Amino acid sequence: MGEKTRINHRRTEKEKGYQIPDLWKNRYNHESLSKVAHDIQAVYPQFQAEGFLSSIMDETWDGLELKDRIYRISENLRKYLPEDYGEAIGVIDKVVMNYGSWLSLQRYLLPIGEYEFAAV
Repeated sequence: MGEKTRINHRRTEKEKGYQIPDLWKNRYNHESLSKVAHDIQAVYPQFQAEGFLSSIMDETWDGLELKDRIYRISENLRKYLPEDYGEAIGVIDKVVMNYGSWLSLQRYLLPIGEYEFAAV
């Protein structure tokens, strides 16, 4: 009796037509960060949206994992928002209205926690 060949009848998610979920880190992209940056600039005109974006989205961005991306965003929020943490949160509070709630905005502003710890 010869060796049995096992046939895999399972299809991949892609073959079944399912959408493969995007990695969470990829939600932090130029389009989403640009929207947030310009929303911040609309309520805080001193915010340099293009400088903020270019300091984040450099040639190393694609290789960064989620935590590293969050850290980089946090570092740059610290550079471009007011130095005073209370003032910085005041700016963010005004931007929240564009997103419906803090929950809707949290994935973009998750790094604000890092900002707070650095400010203390």
